Amino acid sequence: MATAALLLSGYFKALAMPGFELPVVRTPLSNRKFHSKAIEALITEIHKLDIKELTWLFENCFALAADVCTYYQVIDGQPDTFVKSFENDGMFLNNSTLQVWPYLALCPNDKDLQQMIKGVINRQVKCLLIDPYANAFHKDENKQNEKVKHNPTLAPGIYQRQWDITCACLPMKLAYGYWKVTGDTSHLDEKWAEAMLKVVATLKEQQFLPDASPEAGKKKHKNGKNDHPAIPANGMIFSNRTDKDGTVSYYYDIPANFIAIACLGHLQEMLIASKQKVNIIPIGDLKEQVQSSLMKYARTDKLIFGGIYAREIGSKGEIILGDNGSLPSLLSLEHLVNGITKDEYYINTKKFIHTPSNPYYFKGENGDGTGVNYYNTDYLIPASIALRGLASKDDNEIRYCIKILQACHSGTGFMQHGFGINDLHRVYGPASGVGCALFSELIMKVYFEKKAILIGF
Repeated sequence: MATAALLLSGYFKALAMPGFELPVVRTPLSNRKFHSKAIEALITEIHKLDIKELTWLFENCFALAADVCTYYQVIDGQPDTFVKSFENDGMFLNNSTLQVWPYLALCPNDKDLQQMIKGVINRQVKCLLIDPYANAFHKDENKQNEKVKHNPTLAPGIYQRQWDITCACLPMKLAYGYWKVTGDTSHLDEKWAEAMLKVVATLKEQQFLPDASPEAGKKKHKNGKNDHPAIPANGMIFSNRTDKDGTVSYYYDIPANFIAIACLGHLQEMLIASKQKVNIIPIGDLKEQVQSSLMKYARTDKLIFGGIYAREIGSKGEIILGDNGSLPSLLSLEHLVNGITKDEYYINTKKFIHTPSNPYYFKGENGDGTGVNYYNTDYLIPASIALRGLASKDDNEIRYCIKILQACHSGTGFMQHGFGINDLHRVYGPASGVGCALFSELIMKVYFEKKAILIGF
């Protein structure tokens, strides 16, 4: 592991100088969007560790969603919370789930925070009812997208319409996590059930079943935006997502399909608990079909690590063996999919991810991990490093991940989208709301479960 350069460069040397003061980068109290006594109490508690830079970084990242991205209100007696991306003004259904996820554990001690997160669930329901194919929405539900003249399918309120399995499914995870933490089922109402069934119908529409009909695999496949050529039926859910980082996806995104399975299982539980009059058998059938297809098509036995999962497979048998730093990733599944760590193929996949056999594994002066190549520069992704720490059982590896994350903020006090493997100041994109949330989760987990790891930072 590369550690020699983690604290190099003028800024990081300055941290060790007597009298050096870290800049105040958190939004001033008067300008914060949402205040939570539980969030502030945990920040105060962690500051008692007296780890100057790390606790400063935790405060900035942990409070970011509440301070800057959260717009909470009560509409018709129900909480409604719009959570914008830190990078732009759209609410992305996958990111908004991850942005507020670290706050769930604090809900039992803060009813206002509980209502805020319930409001996120309610807003996600409204968004899915507008269009389950859209991945991001405006705060103003009546705002018209400027691209509507080129794409008349853009309904008012849509910020971006790009089919993404995780945007359809992760709202299920948030509703499930909220229920399990609070015991509250009031959010599982008729509107919620209507939205969830709309999502299930969309997932089904994006699935080709082998031998479903004589025409299976011959027709064009609608993705909610464009038609694609006929693709072989294999029972998985189609995705046309293309990473902005330049990694062109094939038709079947393996991590996204695993997430869909997990979320459909959550949905079955919630529908039973809600006592909604809904037939859950088709949901179970869809879940089993996708699970069976993953076991059949997504596994490969070609590597020295034993059988591993592919990252993506294509329409003509193409396969990507590798895992980059973009979400969803194979690495992220341990955090997002319960029980996957018992899967032998996944255990082998984890061994493979952080080795040179993975084409998206990068190693440089500032650390190693999964990343992306952007404009011919290799970048490590802080969100991926945080996920590595969250998944690790090795105290040394966890400490190593935290050291990288402590050093990679380039003086901003927030997690970046990516940073150069040999230049901490070479970053791309603005701060990452999801990266900040995952870093916060890592620090919380270590603080409550393995506090000794933090000694010496």
